[in-house]
Amino acid sequence: MIDPDDRLVLVFQPHQQPEFCHEGDSLPVLDGVNLKLTVEQVFGCLKMKPE
Repeated sequence: MIDPDDRLVLVFQPHQQPEFCHEGDSLPVLDGVNLKLTVEQVFGCLKMKPE
């Protein structure tokens, strides 16, 4: 779940409590997927419209 106002990502994983990730935190990816992704990179890819 992405929160653009606070620039946070809430990560849900099986059998674990939800985890808030922000700024330079690395996001978890599926096993076998060779990808390193941070919260900053996610928001850098999103184009937010000003209200």
